[in-house]
Amino acid sequence: MLMPTHSCPRCAIGRLTPRQIPYTRVHEGMFISLPNVTVSTCDVCGFEETDQRALSQLDALVGEFGAVPSENRPAAKLPPVDPDSADTAVQTPRIKP
Repeated sequence: MLMPTHSCPRCAIGRLTPRQIPYTRVHEGMFISLPNVTVSTCDVCGFEETDQRALSQLDALVGEFGAVPSENRPAAKLPPVDPDSADTAVQTPRIKP
């Protein structure tokens, strides 16, 4: 069982309590997900501190070797569509009320 570890470095009132959560972020256009990351959360101000082991795993994914160059992988989010360059001949039919 995970127990409170120490006082909060931000508010100095609350206690940091560790819990396991999934870590998901978009880093330089690449979606990163780590399951069961230990994050300590303050019960007063909500400050979060990530476990050093999880930070080491993140560094292994995108650290010194860097992420895969963007030209060799798809983006995590589709680029916006320019309405002026869209084909106007094909239109979505409208439903009449």
